[in-house]
Amino acid sequence: MQKQDKKLSKNKNKHFKELFYQSPLSILIFDKKGRIIDCNLATEQLLSFKKSELINKDCIEIPLLSLDDLNRIQNVIIDLKNGKQPDEIECQVSKKNGEKIWININISKLDLPETPLFQVILRDISERKKIEQELTNEKYVLKSIIDLNPYAIEIKDPDGYHVSANKAFIDLWGGIPPPDNSLLEDNHTESEKKAFQDAANGSVVKYKESCFNPHKINPNAHDKNIWVNCSLFPLFDREGKVENIVIMYEDITERKLTEQKLEKSQQDLMELNKWLEKKVKERTKACERSQQKHREAYTRIKFYKDLFTHDISNIMQTIGSSVELSEIYDKTDLEKQNEISQIIKNQIIRGKKLILNVQKLSQIENSGLIFERVSVKEKLDYAIDFIRESFQKKKIYLTSNLKVNNIFVKGNDLIIDVFENILLNAVRHNNSEVVEISILVSRKRTIDKIFTRIEFVDNGIGVRDSRKKQIFERNDDDSHKGKGMGLGLSLVAKIIDLFGGEIWVEDRVNGDYTKGSKFILMIPSAD
Repeated sequence: MQKQDKKLSKNKNKHFKELFYQSPLSILIFDKKGRIIDCNLATEQLLSFKKSELINKDCIEIPLLSLDDLNRIQNVIIDLKNGKQPDEIECQVSKKNGEKIWININISKLDLPETPLFQVILRDISERKKIEQELTNEKYVLKSIIDLNPYAIEIKDPDGYHVSANKAFIDLWGGIPPPDNSLLEDNHTESEKKAFQDAANGSVVKYKESCFNPHKINPNAHDKNIWVNCSLFPLFDREGKVENIVIMYEDITERKLTEQKLEKSQQDLMELNKWLEKKVKERTKACERSQQKHREAYTRIKFYKDLFTHDISNIMQTIGSSVELSEIYDKTDLEKQNEISQIIKNQIIRGKKLILNVQKLSQIENSGLIFERVSVKEKLDYAIDFIRESFQKKKIYLTSNLKVNNIFVKGNDLIIDVFENILLNAVRHNNSEVVEISILVSRKRTIDKIFTRIEFVDNGIGVRDSRKKQIFERNDDDSHKGKGMGLGLSLVAKIIDLFGGEIWVEDRVNGDYTKGSKFILMIPSAD
């Protein structure tokens, strides 16, 4: 049994030795006095010393390390003896041929029952150090280029936080952003933030005419608006990921301010030009208004004259008819005579009212028409009474669907002239034995207004299609060649237009004008 254990132990030691000597890493074994008692083949290859030149030698006898590095190693050994786990050491060593290389030294304690030993593993890191030095040199060169560049340059991380900047950047903005400030979270515009995000995603971006006040994020920076053109491009790491974003700023503030001043001057010039044009137009319009005022005054005088003449004629006709009836009726029939007398009195009152209305019309020359809330039923009843008094010998059958006084329009007493003239035309231009007039009142809503629609439907001689528009035009010929001759309907159209309404005529029976007419009024409601 003991022989078997010895055999196993012997085989295990043999395997460890093979691993030791064949390891690609340089391994040295030191005793507690610091002498090399063993090393492997990789050590000879790394240091160019033969094993025989290293055995039983300490590091002082072999010119590998500087005194400073020897002291560092001595401190590591002390830490190991005290049970501490020391850090690895990186330093330069001199090979036998004098060549210097960088190595990584890892020292560990081997707790053996006979005597403590120390294992030292050496790794050649010269290539890594060379790359690091090249990177350091490149960074130095890059930093020098950036610092000497006349353009302001800033480096930010992908989250928008400041990393570094050159002197031109500090001169431009008056400082650097605070460490807790991110471009993606401050008061940069959304389009500016998107440009930065595009660069963070790997794109090269050019952003023109950006305006920013750095004082808003840094109280020590310049407190003014700075205009810049920006170029943004990403910096990639070895794995192709965006590590940082470089932003180059071209200061265009002076150019932009000059453009704004020029634009302001042009705007002022345009305003001056507009002002001059306005004054010329105002003067021209003043002359035109003077001429127009005289024309309108003449038109108004003509309108008042026509209105007065037309209505006085109707009143005189009614009075004349009443006088004729008075002569026909028995003089002793006091009831009839009183009735006729009352009709004459009513017409005289109506004449006085007409004079007052014409006076009112002349007074609104400067202030415009005065509109009131007018009852349609009240004014319609007044006009119907006038028609019945004016044509006492005629058989007139007149109906209306307006039974309640609940419809109101925007107008004034001139609406009575409208109703009377339409009813007069319905009676005068009618060859039927019985004059039939139907009045229909309804509401109509448009997009933005409510109108009152009033229809006068008669059984008169009708209006040809060719004259349906002409009858509302002024015609000095007062002969009764057909319906609509004279001034009555032209005055009606004028008044309705003043009210902001419309008037037109249709056939009572569609397509056959001889069956009578339908006069339609649309007047703005006042309900």
